[in-house]
Amino acid sequence: MITDRGMEGVTIDAIAETVGFSESAIYRHFSSKQQILRQLIDDLEHDLLACVALAQTTEPNALRVLECILETHLSDVEGSRGVSFIVS
Repeated sequence: MITDRGMEGVTIDAIAETVGFSESAIYRHFSSKQQILRQLIDDLEHDLLACVALAQTTEPNALRVLECILETHLSDVEGSRGVSFIVS
């Protein structure tokens, strides 16, 4: 939504419509769109740290660890392109 509409076009109403919930259902879990964005960023961070931990325990060498981390992170970022506009 962020890449298509820009930050001003992303409203709680638009989010609710996109995900198929009412605005009140969204507000039961989040107080603002900023809180939703923070949660998305936190989720990306959590996934990246989990990827780092997994790669360190399953890959045979440091270069392969870095490759796995980069591949996973790029895949996650591609799936959440709008969040990278907020972070940058």
